[in-house]
Amino acid sequence: MRIAIAGGTGTLGRPVAAELSERGHEVRVLSRHAPEYQVDLTTGAGLAAALDGCQVVVDASSSPPRTAAAVLVAGNRRLLDAGREAGV
Repeated sequence: MRIAIAGGTGTLGRPVAAELSERGHEVRVLSRHAPEYQVDLTTGAGLAAALDGCQVVVDASSSPPRTAAAVLVAGNRRLLDAGREAGV
């Protein structure tokens, strides 16, 4: 199964990505700092391409308090909308 992990380079996302990969899934790590699937939840940049062909999205995103609303509220909305558009 192809699984996208938003926040996949973070404290929570990194072990989730490793576990899913060990279980044989194709994992796409989504993050502003990811080498392949650079995604910015605050703007939605990169989401459509990153979710194309995925069957599952895991949200492991986090944010410092000063940007929490932009990432965890508006960013989650963007992630859900992009997932819906991609048929995830």
